[in-house]
Amino acid sequence: MKQKLILETEVKQLFRKASEILRQTKLEQTYGTFSDGKGKFCAMGAIYAELGWDGKHMNSNWRSGDIDIINYQLGFNNIIQYGECTVTESYVIGGIMNDQERKPFSEIADYLEIRGL
Repeated sequence: MKQKLILETEVKQLFRKASEILRQTKLEQTYGTFSDGKGKFCAMGAIYAELGWDGKHMNSNWRSGDIDIINYQLGFNNIIQYGECTVTESYVIGGIMNDQERKPFSEIADYLEIRGL
């Protein structure tokens, strides 16, 4: 049991908080897609890019299962109430705040920081 706890702690330490990533990124923002393929990213795409995604291909290093693990480690799989909707954190960040509300990375980072992410 102690080994499992140590391993989980080590894995979590590999990931910076998403709020820190968005505050520190130099990437430009885009809407409606993870990446425009030319260096602009939505909030979720910017977080993935800062963690190693090339912004173009979900190749063998970035399969959908890998993204599920990353979302879990970042706390993005949490189901929450946002307004009248029940959604995941990742949908709030990418689908609502970035794409619909067009909030800048700094405001999305503020939201994440309040939520401890």
